Amino acid sequence: MEFSWKNLIFSLIILIVIGGAGLIITDAPISYIILFIAIILAIVVFRRGSNKQEKKKTAPAQNTVKKTTQKEDPQDVLKKSLLKLNIDARVEGIPHLTNLESIIDQLIILIPHMKNKFPDKEITWQTEKIATGYLPDILKAYITLNEAKRQEQSENFKQSLKALLGELKSIEELTSSAQVADFDMKANEISLRFSNLLK
Repeated sequence: MEFSWKNLIFSLIILIVIGGAGLIITDAPISYIILFIAIILAIVVFRRGSNKQEKKKTAPAQNTVKKTTQKEDPQDVLKKSLLKLNIDARVEGIPHLTNLESIIDQLIILIPHMKNKFPDKEITWQTEKIATGYLPDILKAYITLNEAKRQEQSENFKQSLKALLGELKSIEELTSSAQVADFDMKANEISLRFSNLLK
């Protein structure tokens, strides 16, 4: 609580007016009760006023902290989500981890490069979708299977991962040689292939 002369003076005025009025208007026993109420009221008013002033002073500092807090870098968000996929796969004892980790490594390198060089291209969006849609969906579909079904679907799961890895290598070749004319065709191929795969 911060001391304020303004609040103190206002509280004393309340004390004098109410207490003085009580002494003048009523007899001795009741006047003491009125004086006591006036003192309590003056203290409450003083404390509330001081607390309000303290809050006003601390509010700008809190706002400054909020303003300086920056949004998380999208690249860091991507890395964290891909890292979580890797951890989930390990916790669940998912097979073919080498393929999964190769896909994750490729995405972490490829996506920032493509967003920088080809930000408005469909192929860039489809590559991001591999990281945020196709890969998580394939992994989730496999994780939700029971043990018997997992063994039964293990080879299909492996082929799906290999297909994603193959597409990423094709994308890397296209973008490194800047074969822009083939970008849209490759983007459509990826969309058709993996949209159908997940149906």
